[in-house]
Amino acid sequence: MNMETHIRKTDLALGVIDTDHSIRNSVMRELDDRFPNSIYDKTETLDSIIYSIKKSLPAKPFMDLRTLALIFLNIEQDFYQREKDEELESALKNANVDVLVSESQHCFYLYNVFYDCFRWKSYNTSLPINIDDRTYTSYLDVTQSGIQIYSSAPDFDAEFEGELGIMLNPLKHILKRTHNQFIDTLSIQIESIHR
Repeated sequence: MNMETHIRKTDLALGVIDTDHSIRNSVMRELDDRFPNSIYDKTETLDSIIYSIKKSLPAKPFMDLRTLALIFLNIEQDFYQREKDEELESALKNANVDVLVSESQHCFYLYNVFYDCFRWKSYNTSLPINIDDRTYTSYLDVTQSGIQIYSSAPDFDAEFEGELGIMLNPLKHILKRTHNQFIDTLSIQIESIHR
């Protein structure tokens, strides 16, 4: 679940010479539409722009979305994972996003075993950006961070990396019936293990 997106200001021109800042301004308008201020806080630093889910929002819709994604993807958990899930559900029942994220950033189920089903994770990706009245699509490099709800075995290998739309799109289609407004935070990523 993507909770935060970092964009370098130098990438806003999409690799084009943009002397009048028209491309940069167009990209900023599209980003502001994609990350509405009713859900996201926008922070600007000297070199980047950060869109973060508002800390004050309730954690429950995110926990519900997580649970449904695990169910629809038919992901089974072992005894310790189920035990940790019950502990998380109880602890976060009335929490807000700030507490949810804090919990994910140090999530263990035993004193020395990392819990991969609720771990804070960052990865590099790109967002499609439509410019020139939506006739041309380019891609903006971003770093997204959020709560990992499942991780494949470490020996999993694939020919490509990036977002796996063949699984993500049907999952989002099914979850739209739940009317959860945070479905677009979901992402299914394949990462290269040979870095």
